[in-house]
Parts: sequence; C-alpha cells; structure tokens
Amino acid sequence: MNINRGAQVYDMLSIALLTMWRLRRLKKSVKTELDENTFDPRHPAFNEVWGALVFLHYLQTEPETCFDNHAKKYLRRDKINYLEQKFPRANYQSTAEWAEAITTEILSGLQPAKPNSRRRPNWVSGPTS
Repeated sequence: MNINRGAQVYDMLSIALLTMWRLRRLKKSVKTELDENTFDPRHPAFNEVWGALVFLHYLQTEPETCFDNHAKKYLRRDKINYLEQKFPRANYQSTAEWAEAITTEILSGLQPAKPNSRRRPNWVSGPTS
C-alpha cells in the first residue's frame, strides 16, 4: 500500500507541475497577443497616444507623404477622417502650415487631463456625453 501511495503522490505532483507550466504558457501567449494588438489601430487595445506620437514624428520628417504612407499604420480610421475633414490641404498655402495645424490639433488632444478628471481628451477617446 505504501508503494501505491508514492505513485499517487508522484502523479499528483506531475499533474500540478504540468498545469502550472500550461498556465505560464497561456499567460505568455496572452501577453504576446496583447503586445501585438497594442500597435494595431484596428484593435480595441490599440495605444492611441503611442500611435499619435509616432504619426507626429513622421508628420515632422515627411510632411508631404505622411498621410499617404503612415496614417493607416498609426491612427484609427475615425481619427484620419477627422483630421482630413478639419484640415483639408486645399485650405493651406503650404504643406508646412498644414502640418503645423495638424500637429497643434493632435498635441492639444494629448494634453494630460486635470488631476481630478478621469476623462480622456476628445481627440484620443472621441466625444463624451
């Protein structure tokens, strides 16, 4: 009977260790997926502030081609539409003037909220009711 007891304990430990290993693997998988989705504008977990800052970098370095080459990678579709409607290129005499207007708009929306406020800026989260 003592031998059976040892085998049962061994089996229980094996199952516990296997379960712990599977849980650790699952946690790593979920973290990896979340990390990937943080940088995908089509995913709800997308980090809009990160995307806006990267887009601003390209707007400063490549203002002529920034929208065509980088907007879809770093901004949500509704933000692209918002910027295109509010700042049509035809309304500005130069590309630099147009890029400055967009930069000002994005940066004004990225300002931190008041310490007692839990609301996110309109540009990041969209209008709130």
